[in-house]
Amino acid sequence: MRLGFSKVLSAGKDIGMHDADKKAGDCDGCIAYGSNASNMIHMVRSGANAIMLNDFKIEKKLLEIAIENECILLIPFNSIISSYGFERSRNLFKASKLLTYATKKGAKISFISMASSKLGMCSYMQLVELAKMLGASEKEAREGIGKITKLVFDR
Repeated sequence: MRLGFSKVLSAGKDIGMHDADKKAGDCDGCIAYGSNASNMIHMVRSGANAIMLNDFKIEKKLLEIAIENECILLIPFNSIISSYGFERSRNLFKASKLLTYATKKGAKISFISMASSKLGMCSYMQLVELAKMLGASEKEAREGIGKITKLVFDR
């Protein structure tokens, strides 16, 4: 409640997580994550609710198929928050480019903390400001944290 949410959800517990770098598999109702685009395409076609790209690498064909299948693109802030110096600058730049490209293509985008501990959790307003820092408008940031994130977990 202190973070501005009525409930905090846990990936892996409240929704399944499937690592695309290990192998392609059916991912009905889960979050597919990784950097192997071909495996992630298979998972999107098998019903993944959302995709999360490691290292914010733009995969054009994957995003195109995700949009066709109404799959949501997750932009996690854990790698931005937990890093510093050049690595943080690089992550901010790449996340910003991914957000710009995905927005132009019409993707549904969700902003999440993906915190590995309680210390890494962000409040609602922190998530809004981080999303705006990447280039999202106030409206896009609020929708991406609220309404669109609910779609990931309510399907």
